[in-house]
Amino acid sequence: HAVEHRRHRDIATEIFSKWTDEVVSMVRQRDGYIVDCIMDQTIMPGVGNIIKCEGLFNAGVHPLRKCKSLSNEELRSVAQELNRFALMWYHLCKRTGEGAPQAPVNASADHSEKLLPKDCYGQLECPKCGQ
Repeated sequence: HAVEHRRHRDIATEIFSKWTDEVVSMVRQRDGYIVDCIMDQTIMPGVGNIIKCEGLFNAGVHPLRKCKSLSNEELRSVAQELNRFALMWYHLCKRTGEGAPQAPVNASADHSEKLLPKDCYGQLECPKCGQ
Protein backbone atom coordinates (compact mmCIF):
# COMPACT_ATOMS: atom_id res chain seq x y z
CA HIS A 1 0.00 0.00 0.00
CA ALA A 2 1.09 3.55 -0.74
CA VAL A 3 0.53 4.73 2.85
CA GLU A 4 2.77 2.08 4.39
CA HIS A 5 5.40 2.81 1.76
CA ARG A 6 5.85 6.40 3.01
CA ARG A 7 5.14 5.83 6.71
CA HIS A 8 8.81 6.04 7.70
CA ARG A 9 8.84 9.63 6.37
CA ASP A 10 5.99 10.76 8.67
CA ILE A 11 7.16 14.11 9.98
CA ALA A 12 5.94 13.49 13.55
CA THR A 13 7.89 10.31 14.24
CA GLU A 14 11.14 9.74 16.10
CA ILE A 15 12.46 7.58 13.23
CA PHE A 16 12.10 10.37 10.66
CA SER A 17 15.68 11.53 11.28
CA LYS A 18 16.97 8.20 9.93
CA TRP A 19 15.33 9.00 6.58
CA THR A 20 16.40 12.64 6.15
CA ASP A 21 18.73 11.81 3.24
CA GLU A 22 15.88 10.08 1.39
CA VAL A 23 13.67 13.14 1.87
CA VAL A 24 16.46 15.48 0.75
CA SER A 25 16.93 13.38 -2.40
CA MET A 26 13.19 13.48 -3.18
CA VAL A 27 12.94 17.24 -2.66
CA ARG A 28 16.11 17.87 -4.66
CA GLN A 29 14.40 16.40 -7.75
CA ARG A 30 11.48 18.84 -7.62
CA ASP A 31 11.26 21.89 -9.89
CA GLY A 32 8.85 23.90 -7.73
CA TYR A 33 8.97 25.96 -4.57
CA ILE A 34 10.05 24.42 -1.29
CA VAL A 35 6.80 25.59 0.35
CA ASP A 36 4.75 23.49 -2.08
CA CYS A 37 7.06 20.51 -1.97
CA ILE A 38 7.01 20.10 1.81
CA MET A 39 3.20 20.12 1.76
CA ASP A 40 3.25 17.13 -0.60
CA GLN A 41 2.06 14.28 1.63
CA THR A 42 3.76 11.68 -0.59
CA ILE A 43 7.11 13.15 0.46
CA MET A 44 6.59 14.18 4.08
CA PRO A 45 3.26 12.98 5.45
CA GLY A 46 1.95 15.05 8.32
CA VAL A 47 3.22 18.49 7.34
CA GLY A 48 0.46 21.10 7.65
CA ASN A 49 0.41 24.89 7.57
CA ILE A 50 1.72 25.55 11.07
CA ILE A 51 4.50 22.97 10.83
CA LYS A 52 5.39 24.25 7.34
CA CYS A 53 5.69 27.87 8.47
CA GLU A 54 7.60 27.15 11.65
CA GLY A 55 9.97 24.64 10.02
CA LEU A 56 10.92 26.94 7.14
CA PHE A 57 11.29 29.92 9.47
CA ASN A 58 13.49 28.07 11.95
CA ALA A 59 15.62 26.64 9.13
CA GLY A 60 16.05 30.17 7.74
CA VAL A 61 14.72 29.20 4.30
CA HIS A 62 12.37 31.51 2.40
CA PRO A 63 9.24 29.62 1.31
CA LEU A 64 9.53 30.81 -2.30
CA ARG A 65 12.98 29.35 -2.89
CA LYS A 66 13.07 26.76 -5.65
CA CYS A 67 13.87 23.25 -4.40
CA LYS A 68 16.75 22.85 -6.83
CA SER A 69 18.34 26.12 -5.62
CA LEU A 70 18.71 24.82 -2.06
CA SER A 71 21.87 23.12 -0.91
CA ASN A 72 21.72 19.66 0.67
CA GLU A 73 22.58 21.33 3.98
CA GLU A 74 19.62 23.73 3.66
CA LEU A 75 17.26 20.90 2.68
CA ARG A 76 18.49 18.80 5.60
CA SER A 77 17.95 21.75 7.93
CA VAL A 78 14.38 22.21 6.66
CA ALA A 79 13.60 18.51 7.18
CA GLN A 80 15.14 18.54 10.67
CA GLU A 81 13.27 21.69 11.72
CA LEU A 82 9.96 20.34 10.40
CA ASN A 83 10.55 17.14 12.38
CA ARG A 84 11.63 19.01 15.52
CA PHE A 85 8.54 21.23 15.52
CA ALA A 86 6.18 18.34 14.70
CA LEU A 87 7.58 16.25 17.56
CA MET A 88 7.33 19.19 19.96
CA TRP A 89 3.68 19.62 18.99
CA TYR A 90 2.97 15.89 19.21
CA HIS A 91 4.48 15.62 22.70
CA LEU A 92 2.60 18.73 23.84
CA CYS A 93 -0.66 17.25 22.57
CA LYS A 94 0.01 14.00 24.42
CA ARG A 95 0.78 15.91 27.62
CA THR A 96 -2.18 18.31 27.47
CA GLY A 97 -4.75 16.26 25.57
CA GLU A 98 -5.35 19.19 23.21
CA GLY A 99 -4.71 19.72 19.49
CA ALA A 100 -3.02 23.13 19.24
CA PRO A 101 -3.18 24.42 22.82
CA GLN A 102 -3.75 28.14 23.24
CA ALA A 103 -4.19 30.28 26.33
CA PRO A 104 -7.81 30.94 27.27
CA VAL A 105 -9.13 34.37 26.26
CA ASN A 106 -8.64 36.94 29.06
CA ALA A 107 -6.46 34.48 31.00
CA SER A 108 -4.50 36.06 33.80
CA ALA A 109 -2.63 32.90 34.83
CA ASP A 110 0.54 31.70 33.12
CA HIS A 111 -0.38 28.89 30.71
CA SER A 112 3.01 28.72 28.96
CA GLU A 113 3.56 25.04 29.75
CA LYS A 114 0.39 24.27 27.78
CA LEU A 115 1.11 26.49 24.78
CA LEU A 116 2.57 25.57 21.42
CA PRO A 117 5.40 28.08 20.95
CA LYS A 118 5.24 29.56 17.45
CA ASP A 119 7.89 31.93 16.11
CA CYS A 120 6.19 33.08 12.93
CA TYR A 121 2.84 31.39 12.25
CA GLY A 122 -0.01 33.90 12.33
CA GLN A 123 2.29 36.93 12.13
CA LEU A 124 1.43 39.62 9.57
CA GLU A 125 5.12 40.32 8.96
CA CYS A 126 8.17 38.10 9.11
CA PRO A 127 9.88 38.54 12.49
CA LYS A 128 13.29 38.24 10.76
CA CYS A 129 13.01 40.36 7.63
CA GLY A 130 9.79 42.34 8.12
CA GLN A 131 8.24 41.25 4.82
